[in-house]
Amino acid sequence: MTKRKRTMATRKRKAKRKEELGNGVVQGIVLTADCKPHPENYNEHPASQIEYLKGSIDEFGGQVGSIVVQKKKRGKGYLVIDGNGFWESAWEKEIPELRADIIPASWSTEQVKAYMMVANESARLSIANDAKQAKLIKEVYDTKGEALAVLAAGAKHRLAQLLAMGTNGLGNVEFREYDESVADEVKYHKCPKCGHSFPQ
Repeated sequence: MTKRKRTMATRKRKAKRKEELGNGVVQGIVLTADCKPHPENYNEHPASQIEYLKGSIDEFGGQVGSIVVQKKKRGKGYLVIDGNGFWESAWEKEIPELRADIIPASWSTEQVKAYMMVANESARLSIANDAKQAKLIKEVYDTKGEALAVLAAGAKHRLAQLLAMGTNGLGNVEFREYDESVADEVKYHKCPKCGHSFPQ
């Protein structure tokens, strides 16, 4: 089906609204064809990211997480406030509907822009715990194979880094609890010049 035919077909269906979230925001289903990217979104989505997201759609059979849209103040349709990359991937994969948090048209332009920036920046403020991720990746790799592990890691080179953490450096070292008996195992070297002993 061509994009034009798909657009005409999906526009005949109405978006379904579900749960009220507060402040006028509701959870619902929107038609992919009714959504357009926010013109002031400052996050760029390179082809590599779009391909990655399309891979997640293939692997998990659909959407991973919801997008955030605002109902247009005039006319039909929605502006994508958060999740532009996924919306673009879904459009290319010809997915007709997406789960969405729907911001009402009554929100001011400034509120919507602030929401968009908070959504973008909150993700950047998180810090990954490499050791925990390496453990999870190893489990996925060992049980489900390389393809899913690459997807979970984000890229092939990142998978290699995480797997290496389990075999290099301190990745597999187990530390016992400290007690005073540790001191009995410390070896010392006596300096022939000054006579002081130093731990090796």
